[in-house]
This record gives sequence, structure tokens and C-alpha cells, in this order.
Amino acid sequence: MGLSIVGFGLPGVILVPLSAPFIAAHGWRALALALAALPWVGSIPLILRVLRDSPEGQEQSRDAVGEYAVPGITAGEALRMAPFWIIGTSYLLAQFGSVAVQMHTIPFLTDRGLSYELASNIWGFLALAGIMGKIGLGWAADRFSAKAVLFSSMLLQVVALVAALTWSSLAAAWLFALLFGLGMGGQFASRPLLVGDYFGPRAFGTISGAVWLFTLPSLAAGQPVAGFLYDLTGSYGLAYALFIGAFLLGMAVLLLLGGRSTSQRVNELTKLQAK
Repeated sequence: MGLSIVGFGLPGVILVPLSAPFIAAHGWRALALALAALPWVGSIPLILRVLRDSPEGQEQSRDAVGEYAVPGITAGEALRMAPFWIIGTSYLLAQFGSVAVQMHTIPFLTDRGLSYELASNIWGFLALAGIMGKIGLGWAADRFSAKAVLFSSMLLQVVALVAALTWSSLAAAWLFALLFGLGMGGQFASRPLLVGDYFGPRAFGTISGAVWLFTLPSLAAGQPVAGFLYDLTGSYGLAYALFIGAFLLGMAVLLLLGGRSTSQRVNELTKLQAK
């Protein structure tokens, strides 16, 4: 799963550091037009030529086992279970600060006295750390648990924000980018793993989409809240402190999640029924 979402971070690694000299030479409108052309040149041809909804043999396999042989629970059953609401609330709180901090990182760093070019390079390193987090913490989820990975991801972002607020050195800026990127990547990769862990594959798409709905209010609110608090106070201190509180509350909510997953219980029940 971590490898499959590496593409989300590559533009940050490559395009954000290149954007500063490009804007200086050609202006931001030219950059916007170039970014608009990229999906037509890259993404859309790949989607049309490579991706397939039904690889050869998959439909026959589905017909052979039948719809209800797929382990797991329905979306309606998930909505009546505490893990669904715990996972959704944890991600709501985590995403509140995660995306907002990413979007405000370059203004935060330039506010600390760094040049726009250097701030862009540090943001690119943050995106690279996000790729490492997706793969590395995805690997950890396979060996430990997605719950532990999500908890650790939020903790890493808390430590990163504390470092950013406490120290103003260049080394602290790079450390912030490393820790926040790792946590951001692990947080992103853990969501589908948690859904699969606790609810099984039967209604994975519907349940995963429903969990994602929890994040939309926080995604919409985090960035303008950070900007408003900056305009109000003249610094990012209050906004980042608020995000630290949201991460800590998300970690506390996640601790309510039981240790044994629903998919484990479903598998155990399936084995008993087979006997």
C-alpha cells in the first residue's frame, strides 16, 4: 500500500523545489499552466492504457466463490460499530493539522528568515520524508499493527511541531521536515490498512470512503484557521499549538480502539462454520 501511493509525494520532491526558480524566471501563471498540462501528458494516458478494473481471471474467481463468501462485514454493520467512529474521529483530528502545516510550511520557514528557494527545498525534503514514511511505516504496519502506525505517525508530527516552535535554527527546520514528513506519510498509508484490519474486504470501498468523509471538515478548516491565526497574532505559534493539541487528542481517541480487529473475529467465525 505504501509503494502504491508513492506518487502522491513525488511532485512535492521534484516540483516544489523547482517552482521557485521557475516562478522567478517565468511567473506563477506560467507555472500554473505547466502544472495543468502535466495530467494530460502523464496521468491520463497511464490511466487509459495501464489500469484495469477486472484483470484476467478475476471475474471468474468472483463468480466461483460467490459474493457472500468474501470475509468481512457490511457497511451498515460498520456504522453501528464503535471502531468505525473511533477511526473516523482519529483521522478527523489528525488531518486537521497535517495538511494545514504542509500548506503553510513555506510561509512558516520564510517567516523564520529563510529564503523562498531554501524553504522550497526543505518542503521538497518533507515530501521525500513522506515517501519514506509511506513505505517504511507501511512495512511496520505489516509486522505490528496499523493502529500502532497511526499512533506513531501522529506522535512524530507532534514532535516535529514542538521542534519547529522551540528552535529557530536551520538544522531544526530540516529536522522538522524529516519528522513531519515521516509522520504524514505513515498517517496517509495507515487509513486503508486500518479499515481492512477492522472490517475486512467485503465492503472495503464503501467503509473506506465513509471514513474519508470524516477528514473533509478538518481538511477544509485547517488551512484557513492557520492563516487566520497568523493574521491575528503575527506568527504561527498559536496555530501550531492548536494542531499539536488536535494530534494529541487524536492519539487519545485512538487508544479507545480495541486490540483485536474485526477481521480476526470474522476469520475465526468462518473457520468455526467450516468445521
